[in-house]
Amino acid sequence: MKKTPIVKVIFTSSSLLLLTSINVQANEVGWFFKPAVGAGYLSDKSVEPSQSSNLNGLLNIETSGGVSAGLGFGYQLTESLSTEIFWEYRANDTESTLSASNDTFTGDITANIIYANVYYHFFANNEWHPYLGAGIAWAPTIEVQLENPSANRSFSSDGDIGFQFMLGADYRLSNKWHLNAEGRYGFINSVSLEGENSTVGALNELDYTPFTFSVGFTYTF
Repeated sequence: MKKTPIVKVIFTSSSLLLLTSINVQANEVGWFFKPAVGAGYLSDKSVEPSQSSNLNGLLNIETSGGVSAGLGFGYQLTESLSTEIFWEYRANDTESTLSASNDTFTGDITANIIYANVYYHFFANNEWHPYLGAGIAWAPTIEVQLENPSANRSFSSDGDIGFQFMLGADYRLSNKWHLNAEGRYGFINSVSLEGENSTVGALNELDYTPFTFSVGFTYTF
């Protein structure tokens, strides 16, 4: 008879813990948005100008570290699986040299990219839970600006497709709020950029391969 209160306490405590666990899982399923900012990197590039009398030979583009900012909107399907549409703007400064004439240019490469992503979250009930992801990328515009004292040139692409892979981790602040850190590698290959405004010619076979480290937060509603 003396053990009955202890059994009741244990049973009640276990029930409360189970209910709390179920509540945490239920709150994680739903719509979410995810703003993020980060550092963006590109490997150096070589592209082939065409139909331009002012750009002869290969154009060798050296890139420096840049910035990335984006906003995602998605749905947590289960505690482990989520989908997302993510928009990103990227910019990297460049220094470019024409191999034939050694003419040099400063400028930048910028891109607007929209991703359709899928994520798998490990240890979803822990405070820290890592995840893997993959996505399809669509770049409405990738732009290359070339500037020197003689002229400014601008080239732009139109609607190229690529892919990306993600590795990251979330830290649970509450059932609705998570901090986020993520590394992403993407590739959009063989991009053709046409001259715009008064620029004549094109840049061919640009392989756009960004790497990004970003931080942000997720809010589920």
